[in-house]
Amino acid sequence: MPAAIAAVVSIIASAGAFSALTGGVVAGWLGISGALMGTFAASLVAGVVGMAVAYGLSVVMGLNKAPDLSAYAQDRKQLIRGTAEPRQVVYGQAQVSGPLVFARSTGADLRYLHLVVPLAGHPIAGIDSVWIGDNEITVNQLDSGGNVTGGDLAGLVRIKKHLGRDTTADADLMAEVSDWTADHKLLGVAYLYLRLKYDMDAFTGGLTNIKANVRGKDDVYDPRTGTSGYSDNWALCVLDYLRADFGL
Repeated sequence: MPAAIAAVVSIIASAGAFSALTGGVVAGWLGISGALMGTFAASLVAGVVGMAVAYGLSVVMGLNKAPDLSAYAQDRKQLIRGTAEPRQVVYGQAQVSGPLVFARSTGADLRYLHLVVPLAGHPIAGIDSVWIGDNEITVNQLDSGGNVTGGDLAGLVRIKKHLGRDTTADADLMAEVSDWTADHKLLGVAYLYLRLKYDMDAFTGGLTNIKANVRGKDDVYDPRTGTSGYSDNWALCVLDYLRADFGL
């Protein structure tokens, strides 16, 4: 048997053993029986073996250069200006930004800038601190209407947080911007609506990066209890991704 093919076979055999071991570890972590792990284990084995085959072939063909994931991780924290972007999935706690899907100016001398920034393509558990450039705006710095009442941006910014379960468009945005209508519901999308008042001292560099600390997907299924909710348990998040229509 040629050495290259033998190497691939060896990798596949190792993947099978690793998959069996991983299935046992995840089953123990979740506290469920082996019978309930059937579908999960089958998917996991298929995925691991598939990755092993791909990796083995890449070794044979000399294409096994490690991907640079740092750029992707950084992109999740940057405001993106693009016409078409994939919907982002967020598990656990993360600091993320998203595409700038809407921007309009209103008011006398166009002093107000309205921005809509999706954070996740699904409902989430919560949006905590929001960052505008280097300014962190905490929950305690917002009044009931979303107006910033503390810090360097007090009186200049209004932030409306939408967790992805709204059935109507943002009322304040509709009232102030004619282009945003009742049809713009952003169903199933977690997003920020921000209104910034022009101030040459506060926004000396123009529009800056906007990001938020997010508690992600809020319907992660737990087979131990039969319930769904927010979780940062890695095993439950993997299981949720395997079962999701957007996942494996």
